[in-house]
Amino acid sequence: METKTTLSIGQIFRKAGRKALGGGLPGAVAGVVQVLTLMWLRTIINYQSRYGASFRRAVNILYKEGGIGRFYRGVGFALFQAPMSKFVATASNDGVLAFLSSFPLSKHWNPAVTTIFASLFVGGFRMFLMPIDTCKTVLQVDSREGFRALMRRVRAGKISALYQGALATAASSTIGHYPWFVTFNFFIGLTSSVISDTIVNVFRVIKTTKQSIGSKHDFTYSDTIRMIVAADGWKGLFGRGLRTRVLANSIQSTLFTVIWRGLAERWGNDDDEIENDATNDNSIESDITTTDEVKIHNLRKPSNPVDKDFVEEK
Repeated sequence: METKTTLSIGQIFRKAGRKALGGGLPGAVAGVVQVLTLMWLRTIINYQSRYGASFRRAVNILYKEGGIGRFYRGVGFALFQAPMSKFVATASNDGVLAFLSSFPLSKHWNPAVTTIFASLFVGGFRMFLMPIDTCKTVLQVDSREGFRALMRRVRAGKISALYQGALATAASSTIGHYPWFVTFNFFIGLTSSVISDTIVNVFRVIKTTKQSIGSKHDFTYSDTIRMIVAADGWKGLFGRGLRTRVLANSIQSTLFTVIWRGLAERWGNDDDEIENDATNDNSIESDITTTDEVKIHNLRKPSNPVDKDFVEEK
């Protein structure tokens, strides 16, 4: 008969924590690899989101401003932000799924429901990283001149300049995380990336534009939207840099998925081996104890019950 083991709240949290760490650390490693290999594409995308240029025009302008190095402006901030963001995104996905699967009420919930909780957490965390994101984005879009303007505002007491686009960031992160991971939990990274990018591009355009302008002076969300629509129409608001974003993120998402899941499975197998070793040790102890009990029990029994019966019959 199969016995069902009920986990305590502490055990559930530990299980979810191990699962989150097992998914989060590989996610962070994948984030570093993404920055080192594909940041040049992210710079082009952010430039397109801000100014609405075509891919070729954006590449030409950026290259004239500083050669190959221009595509990697802000790489220091990116190397901090990307691993942190990927760690939280992947840890939230794996941890929340493990946590909710431990309760009878939520263990059979559809991934479309459970992923909501992880997405909300990710959106909130991205707001916490806004100063890093703003510095990186301003360097990508407006280079060192934009960054110097941003620092002048900060030194003048305008700390809010570091949080320009925070709501758009939270919205794009939450909404972007949700379709990516809910489709990932059903399918694979490439499909997840295309769906996510198409849905959240408008938020990324608004966020990047607001961050860029915010480095120089205050600008509201409504002013940002009006400026984009006046320059490129509604197509620009929803479509700036979208084709480049889909292409870049398809490559990036596939790379991320391979590294993330490959490392997660490898580290997960190591954890399973440790757990199995611990279980085997417990089993050996149990066997030794049982053997000792049997020996003691046998000492108490008659050594030859057959002889006893024979004597009684005689």
